[in-house]
Amino acid sequence: MSSALDRVREAAKRDSKQQFTNLLHHVTVDLLRDSYFALKRDAAVGIDEVTWLEYGKGLEDRLPGLHDRIQSGRYKARPSKRAWILKSDGRKRPLGIAALEDKIVQKALVDRSVSWFH
Repeated sequence: MSSALDRVREAAKRDSKQQFTNLLHHVTVDLLRDSYFALKRDAAVGIDEVTWLEYGKGLEDRLPGLHDRIQSGRYKARPSKRAWILKSDGRKRPLGIAALEDKIVQKALVDRSVSWFH
């Protein structure tokens, strides 16, 4: 018996031009947890100023709420923190640093999307 994700994966293989507009219902609490643990623990903090370790202290209490906001359409990504990186020629380039929850959601979607289409 195939899962919904298997069917999505097969549809993507059959037609590479097919568009998938709503795949968020495939994001689970387990996927969010895996995504959290896959993040760099010492990465720069975003606008929320929350570190990986701080978020992890309440992880099991936080994830169901994050999952509920994603599933209900209430999840909104926060603005990225802007940093400027000096280039070798003296110019600076902008760098956006996402809030920790946004990093978790992004990781979940990227990882799940890669598995859908391979």
